Amino acid sequence: MMTMGTEQPGREIIDHQISQHGWRYKRGRCHPRVYPPNRSQPPIVPASTPSDTRALKNFIALVCLAGGEWPPGRRA
Repeated sequence: MMTMGTEQPGREIIDHQISQHGWRYKRGRCHPRVYPPNRSQPPIVPASTPSDTRALKNFIALVCLAGGEWPPGRRA
């Protein structure tokens, strides 16, 4: 089963935000956190529940709300 926090689809989004937009990644005790470049915004914690079928879409929405972009080249 693919989980949001450990497998490839979400990791590709995180890698793009880090390399292109200055986001930060920090591995926590329970869940990883992705920090937007704007320090006034809270971190985004990717869901890791295997049964959550919308986890990836929800994560993409949170990234876009925090000022990131996905797919690459598309700005809100």
